[in-house]
Amino acid sequence: MKNEIKVEAWEPLPNLPEELYVQRVIDNSSDLEIILTTGDDKKGEPFLRVKFDFFLGYRSFNESYRIGSFPALTTSFSLITISGSDFVDWIMEESLGVYFKKEEVVHYMMGLEDMFEVLATEPPEVEWVTDREWR
Repeated sequence: MKNEIKVEAWEPLPNLPEELYVQRVIDNSSDLEIILTTGDDKKGEPFLRVKFDFFLGYRSFNESYRIGSFPALTTSFSLITISGSDFVDWIMEESLGVYFKKEEVVHYMMGLEDMFEVLATEPPEVEWVTDREWR
């Protein structure tokens, strides 16, 4: 039996645009950064950086291949959290529930077209940055 999926807009900063696109993902030994853009490609346009100092796992899919999993996705907002996620169930099963409780795990989804999903027990840092600050 599938979980009942609940999708909520995630608004870590005020006045975020509804449409954001994954520009780059940086996974290094100390953290995970997802760089998002409005898609305007205007010179000097800031980028939204979502930085996880600790995360459990992530995955990335083109939205065309996720339509069966998220019939509740009726919003165009590109930063969301998901409750009732099979992704969370999977990590709980794989970890045998030893390291954290299911209620502590948050499923974040970012971006339109290319959707990037992260499981974390701590919220990320979110800020607007310039091109030079993340390259």
